[in-house]
Amino acid sequence: SVGVARSVRRSTDEFTRFCVMSIDGNSLKADENNKIHYYDTEFKGSYAVTYKADDTTVSTLDDVLEGTLFGSLTAPEIPEKEGHTVKGWNVTADTAVTANMTAEAVYEINKYTVTFKADDTTLSTVENVDYGTLFSSVTAPEIPAKEGYTAKGWSVADNAAVTGNLTAEAVYEQNKYTVTFKSGDTTVSTVENVVHGTLFSAVTAPEIPAKEGCTAKGWSVAADTAITANTTAEAVYEINKYTVTFKADDTTLSTVENVDYGTLFSSVTAPEIPAKEGYTAKGWNIAADTTITANMTAEAEYEVITYTITFDTDGGTTIAPKQFTALDTITAFAEVPEKEGFDFEAWYLGTEKFEFGSKLTSDITLTAKYTAKEIIVTVKSADFVDATIVIAYNTSVTASQFDNKEGYEFKGLFTDQALTTAYNGEALTQDTTLYASYEAIEEPTTTVEEPTTTVEEPTTTEEEPTTTAEQPTTTDKQPTKETETTTSAKKGCKSSVVGSGLVLFLGLALSSVAFVLRKKEQ
Repeated sequence: SVGVARSVRRSTDEFTRFCVMSIDGNSLKADENNKIHYYDTEFKGSYAVTYKADDTTVSTLDDVLEGTLFGSLTAPEIPEKEGHTVKGWNVTADTAVTANMTAEAVYEINKYTVTFKADDTTLSTVENVDYGTLFSSVTAPEIPAKEGYTAKGWSVADNAAVTGNLTAEAVYEQNKYTVTFKSGDTTVSTVENVVHGTLFSAVTAPEIPAKEGCTAKGWSVAADTAITANTTAEAVYEINKYTVTFKADDTTLSTVENVDYGTLFSSVTAPEIPAKEGYTAKGWNIAADTTITANMTAEAEYEVITYTITFDTDGGTTIAPKQFTALDTITAFAEVPEKEGFDFEAWYLGTEKFEFGSKLTSDITLTAKYTAKEIIVTVKSADFVDATIVIAYNTSVTASQFDNKEGYEFKGLFTDQALTTAYNGEALTQDTTLYASYEAIEEPTTTVEEPTTTVEEPTTTEEEPTTTAEQPTTTDKQPTKETETTTSAKKGCKSSVVGSGLVLFLGLALSSVAFVLRKKEQ
């Protein structure tokens, strides 16, 4: 019925095809679904209403009668738009359609909150961040420092769009370090990527290289040290220590302990080397610039003292100086000086005779002492007992040393027994034998007692030669009285001469002894 028709709500369906009928002068229209729509006869015209969302047509209502309120139109559902909330159409509901029109879907961009955190601690919150805003455009706080870590940024990429409430976590990268192991200036090994906080004991350390004179004690970094930066661990060595013992002839003088390896021996406090009789301390058997590399024993070194004996030969032949050690016992020297006219007596040290069999304690000078040589002159005579005369070396025998003997006259000395070569006082340098010549003195026997006879005797004496010459045998056998007297006188004289010779010899001997004694006293 008409009433029903008029009660039909104005449709908002899209009119794709329709037919028009007239009822009571009013218009009826059928849509594509064969639904009947009633329109007042006041219809003057129709328009198209287009629904769009972001330039995309959602739908179009054609033949919308003029004056139709927009709110009465059956609008399509506004399509969802990511990051936005549908707010409606940009045409108000009470707007009347008076022309073709486009209703734009109205979206309100979603707003979100971005929360910045670091290890569950909220650092800051940024609200009303539009959907699609790049994370890099959100004002982020400074990432706080974290020990052992390096801040790498946020857990949200810079080019990420904000599409919802977002929590950005601070991203930390645990620091990693390099641990270098060194010995002196030499790198032994390097361990990389050691995580912050790793205990040094957990780092694989190399074997500490041997070092001469030292004992490896470990590394300069304690085992419980946490690695918090690039670290260099130095090999720690303890210098070896040694003992130096000082000895003298197997007797320990002192001991110095804890002497560092490489210490110069000259730097070690050495004791005084004890004195040793006959020796001079020369030092130790270890050179001053020797380095201590082990336990050592330093032996005192001694040098036997050498002394020199210098000889003062007092004009004699030269004797070269002789050297002896303080340990040598001085024995008599085979070589003695020779000095013309003297016999070597002994060596003197100062005013004292040097005693052999002793040892030297210093350099000395020995002086030669001599005894003047004595020449023994043996004087022989055909008529007298041999006499001995002692004279000084290189002196002469003088005639004054020889007296006439009773009944004989000294005639001179000769060098030969035949009395042909006279001794003329030449200086004698060796024992010598000389020959004395005496000539008998003929003395008248009756000069005093028988003057008469004595006077006559010459005549007789003068005659005797003739008789003697003529009768030599007879003369010898039967001498005349005068001859016998003379002979007797001669014999008596010879006996007297022998006695006188003995006295002379004894006198000369005593003189010689006295002479020798005087020489020795000198």
